[in-house]
Amino acid sequence: MKKLILALALAIGSNSVLAEKPFVKGEILVKFKDESRAGETIKSSKKRFHGTGIHIISVPEGAEKKVRDALSKNPNIEIVELNIQEGPEFIPNDPLRGNQWWLETIKAYDSMDVSTGNGVIVGVCDSAFNPHEDLQGTLLEGWDFNGEDADLTSPNGHGIGVAGVIAANTNNALGVASPAHGVKIIPGKIGNDTDGYASYSDMVQCAEYMADNGASVMNFSYGGVCGAVNAEAARYADSKGATVHWSAGNQNELRTCATEEQTVAAATTSSNAKASFSNYGPAIDLAAPGSGVYSIYGTSPTRYSNLNGTSFSSPITAAAAAVVFAKNPGITPRQVREILHSTAVDLGNSDYYGHGLVDFAAAVNATAPPVPDPDPVPDDQAPSIQLKSPTEGESYARQVAIQGTARDNVALDYIMVYVDNTLQKYYDGADNNEKKFNARIKLPNGSYVAKIVVVDTSANATEKTINFSINK
Repeated sequence: MKKLILALALAIGSNSVLAEKPFVKGEILVKFKDESRAGETIKSSKKRFHGTGIHIISVPEGAEKKVRDALSKNPNIEIVELNIQEGPEFIPNDPLRGNQWWLETIKAYDSMDVSTGNGVIVGVCDSAFNPHEDLQGTLLEGWDFNGEDADLTSPNGHGIGVAGVIAANTNNALGVASPAHGVKIIPGKIGNDTDGYASYSDMVQCAEYMADNGASVMNFSYGGVCGAVNAEAARYADSKGATVHWSAGNQNELRTCATEEQTVAAATTSSNAKASFSNYGPAIDLAAPGSGVYSIYGTSPTRYSNLNGTSFSSPITAAAAAVVFAKNPGITPRQVREILHSTAVDLGNSDYYGHGLVDFAAAVNATAPPVPDPDPVPDDQAPSIQLKSPTEGESYARQVAIQGTARDNVALDYIMVYVDNTLQKYYDGADNNEKKFNARIKLPNGSYVAKIVVVDTSANATEKTINFSINK
């Protein structure tokens, strides 16, 4: 019977139709005017609803629309439709939701029907987490890595704003809504109480703490994505199953750093244009609203505000990762990143927008990409270093060029160039088999030891040292 229906469908041709809503694969819904004249079609009925006389008809997957179009020409067919799947069209009742244009832009309302991040823990490493009426029950116990105590409050209201963008209580007839309000947040205070500045060491501590305490997602709405130690912390988080999200920065400057494990977010406006302040360049992975993002902010438990900066773009991408994790238990950080990249809305210039504007609805409905072979052949071959300069024992005037080529049989992870154990240059291997490095460093007169460290993606490392001097 299925062959008969398929043959009928193929005879119709492949005329295009308007885009349909999601539907159940391998089924159409049919009601006959006279079942005694239904012929072969009724033999493919999986079920008949006695009250209405409607049948679920089995059809080959992929042929649903063609069969529907063919049967619509049958004079004995009263109704024929795809078995459409509709969402509950959840619209939260938060009274300030009308100020949150950005939720519509990222299609958060559509994604809330599928996932709000339930069961996912998000680590937020930021300046302060003063209590707020619209985050009740969301914040878990955290730690102040700057003050080395459990006091998470501060005169700076930045951190609570970031947390609110991700997970403000929603549909509670109070305040604002958020795209991942089902998550729990571990607050990590890394900023000081004076100006909110945070050290790289506190960032690394916070990242490790979040990774070791069950966070699947973590967010840093700070500068620092270019720090080699922060890249290393992101690798550690990735190895523990967490995605790491960074703001691109607000200097309208070029950014070329960042590693695969760091998702860097640029800021867009309500018209999906690059925000004037947003940094740009090949480091950008995704774009998200960052201008006029209305949400929680400040030190008052009842304060809400329009927020500006890539500080509020990054938590939007973190929230997207959280809802994808919740929808796909067991998914890896790499798979989450691939979903967010592949489903983003292309806005044009990749230096401004990376893969595009984050799309929550498309992301939560995407199929997780295949998991890599869990038992690959072990790579125990260390990378090689071919050094062009400097020459052992050579003296140089004013500056030295430490340059050469690193190679690996599988893929390079990173290259670090040191002089007297001080890191001078960091190069992302970008999973290439070969990478050139060229660090030109000015130094005062004296004797020095250069060290080049190359690490591949299997953590095999090679180190080369060479003595030289500067004599102007």
